[in-house]
Amino acid sequence: MALARQPILITGAGGSIGTALAKRLAALNPPSLVLLEASESNLFALTSELAPSAAITCILGSAGDAALLEHIFAAHAPRLVFHAAAFKHVPLMEQHPLAAIANNIFSTEALARIAAAHRARVILLSTDKAVQPASVMGATKRVAEQIVLAQGGTVLRSATSSHRATASQKSSPGRLSAAAPSPSPIPPPAAIFLPLTKPLTCCSPPPRIRLQLCSRPNFPLRISLPTWPTS
Repeated sequence: MALARQPILITGAGGSIGTALAKRLAALNPPSLVLLEASESNLFALTSELAPSAAITCILGSAGDAALLEHIFAAHAPRLVFHAAAFKHVPLMEQHPLAAIANNIFSTEALARIAAAHRARVILLSTDKAVQPASVMGATKRVAEQIVLAQGGTVLRSATSSHRATASQKSSPGRLSAAAPSPSPIPPPAAIFLPLTKPLTCCSPPPRIRLQLCSRPNFPLRISLPTWPTS
């Protein structure tokens, strides 16, 4: 796919992977490059590293904000979306599983749904921890992968994703390619259980959150939350 001709949106553009993508893609001079970032400091740092260009639009906001996403697609019409926005800190997400679910799953679902409605393709920057996940972060990223694949998008895992993209660009100047969806995507698990580590002495073993992929395409996820003891 020749990215120099594609209007592009990058979510999480101020993170490590997002910044690397933004710099690489900006060098290709696409007709429009929208950089969406939730962190004020990260977005400021990114803008200071990019050469001024009328084609680049920096937006401070969340990738899970459906109203903002609708505005972005209406105003800039991106055809390709690199979804790099996510919580990736494994130990921290063990302590904040609901935040991981909200950011890694619900934000991805909103983005994938709105992108599909606007006939845009989503490329999810995922992690190798989504393979047989053993952590909250890995499990939420695994569900995010299934959401994107269900919408016909592409999943690139771990640091390999940016390396593959960079290698492709070097081998073909002016072009940056992404792997197509696997013809036999990973079958979705019936359910993924997220262990909670909330420090309650009354809970032994710690309760778990149950994530279940459903058959309905318009709502592919069911979440069962534990009932915390009150005494």
